Amino acid sequence: MQISQEKSLRKILFLSIILILSSVFWGCASSGTQIPEEPGYVSDYPELDGYGRWFTVPPYGEVWQPYVIDNWQPFSYGNWVWTDQGWAWVSYEPYGWLVFHYGYWDYDPAVGWFWIPGDQWSPARVRWIEYGDYIGWAPLPPHNVVWPEPWERSRIHIWVVVNRSKFLDDDIGRHRIAGFPRREPQRIIIRDRAPDVRIIERSVNHPVPQTSIQREPVRFRDHEFQRMQLPPEERNKIQKRREETRREILRPAPRQVPRERKSESKKEKAQPQKKEKERHIERGESGEKEQKHRK
Repeated sequence: MQISQEKSLRKILFLSIILILSSVFWGCASSGTQIPEEPGYVSDYPELDGYGRWFTVPPYGEVWQPYVIDNWQPFSYGNWVWTDQGWAWVSYEPYGWLVFHYGYWDYDPAVGWFWIPGDQWSPARVRWIEYGDYIGWAPLPPHNVVWPEPWERSRIHIWVVVNRSKFLDDDIGRHRIAGFPRREPQRIIIRDRAPDVRIIERSVNHPVPQTSIQREPVRFRDHEFQRMQLPPEERNKIQKRREETRREILRPAPRQVPRERKSESKKEKAQPQKKEKERHIERGESGEKEQKHRK
């Protein structure tokens, strides 16, 4: 009788441990756990691996974040070109041909900006706004995210707004207007669209030439993309700013494994390095069902 009771208690204890471990696992999965990739991880986008890190953010899956300065934001370091396919963004970052022409961008206060891969190409993955004498653009967000308007107060920099007369300048982010005000709506026409090239021509007082762009196929494992072929004058702009971009915008990858201490024994050196754990990103459950308003 006593043996039977002991077996029952062991069975109950075993089932309790299983239930506790299951609840912990599923609790972490539902809370939006960020799962960092191990050092040496190779993604499906090898040209990005040296410039940023991959991690998992529900509901998007694997996302990518560049190694850049703290106040960096997408679509700030480059210039606009009028093409036979509309306004095209020419990025000074070496990975811009991919992440600014495919996919989406989102922002999380815990980690910052990150790119969500996609397979649809466009000359610039942005949302536009025309407002009086100003033109603004913001990264195209996922379908469940709505950016605040440029005149609304926000904790993050989402929009790049410039005077229309500066729209064709190189390194356009230098002309960004901070603290963008809103005026009386009945006196200002607001257009949620790309700027009309004829209006730009009147603002800069000269014709805007149209560039014909070609795209070459680029294949990464099971993915095929297209890289925009730039005219010589645009390639020269990127080349001219390559060193400046590397020095002032890009940042090296953080060290994943600390150096060995000289005092370590051979036995300690032989032990594998423990994987570093990262903090979790808490994302609301309503993000998958309702639109999120970033402020």
